[in-house]
Amino acid sequence: MLTGDNAASAASVADAVGGLDEVVAGLTPAGKLEYVTARAGGGGGGGDGGGGGLMVVGDGINDAPALSAATVGVAVGLATSSAAAAAAADVVLLRGAVTDVPWLVAKAQSTRAVVQQNLLLALGLMVLAVVPVAAGAIPLWQAVLMHEGGTVLVGLNGLRLLSDRLS
Repeated sequence: MLTGDNAASAASVADAVGGLDEVVAGLTPAGKLEYVTARAGGGGGGGDGGGGGLMVVGDGINDAPALSAATVGVAVGLATSSAAAAAAADVVLLRGAVTDVPWLVAKAQSTRAVVQQNLLLALGLMVLAVVPVAAGAIPLWQAVLMHEGGTVLVGLNGLRLLSDRLS
């Protein structure tokens, strides 16, 4: 936890939250930025897709530089976040609850899995449609029908992401 608050307040919040490995108090916005930049491998948003990086969650103008430097910046609450934090963040949690962050991570992981499934499904169906047409085994209209059917399957598979909404 990175905070500009004093050490006693930070320790109190950390105890209430629980499960925090590290608490750094008394940081200025520049201090938060330095801390995040050192741990995000230079920062700059956008990960390499390898599962590494650093997520920063914040809500105030003092968090904006760190949100911008993180691999993924998350502003909590559009109504309660400063405009600078919301603008610097990659994601804004509209409900304003830090407890939504685990849901966000889980939803991002399931979205990545569905995108990979959709790519494999679409490419597989394209191969199944193009090869027989090129060999003259089926007419073009059947390949087009297979392609359009694959588009419907990809869309239906993507709709699965609408489930498991926040309660």
